Amino acid sequence: MESAIDIYGKLLIAVFSFIAPSMTLLIGLFGTGITVYRKKNEDFLKQSEDLVTNPGNLPGISNDKKIGLIKDRIKNLDLIKKGMERDHNLLSPKRQVRRIFMPLLLSTVLLIVYYYINEEDLKVLAFIRIDHLSLFLSFGLLFYVIMVLWQIFCKIVEVKCFIEIENKYRNVNNVDFK
Repeated sequence: MESAIDIYGKLLIAVFSFIAPSMTLLIGLFGTGITVYRKKNEDFLKQSEDLVTNPGNLPGISNDKKIGLIKDRIKNLDLIKKGMERDHNLLSPKRQVRRIFMPLLLSTVLLIVYYYINEEDLKVLAFIRIDHLSLFLSFGLLFYVIMVLWQIFCKIVEVKCFIEIENKYRNVNNVDFK
């Protein structure tokens, strides 16, 4: 059991010292891509809002059907706004640093508490089993951080693919056919 906890401590230190900082640096590397991605999302939102505010663009449809279409568009618009807000939060380096490092720091402190309470002199005083509780909370926080890192990684890959598609589109449209 102690060797497993030692391995967990090393894993926690590895995540704290290497993986998390490298992920936060990756967000900074794609600064222009993130800006283009956000702008494209905002343009898409404006187009969707225009479709909701201008139902006259649908000639030949009865008013009841137009009302139904507008309601569907409003629901879709709410989903688009929520998705854009989530993307904005995932691509915000300040927010992600807080989401990663605060739980990692707390997880490390809880692991230190586990080691400190687990000493022979203090085992007698730990009648509530605070050591197991601190170890369990430390595991939970590390799992949370790994999930956050995965979200960031997936969003960075999505932005990178978006940038590549955008660059290919620009290259195709700038070709002269003389």
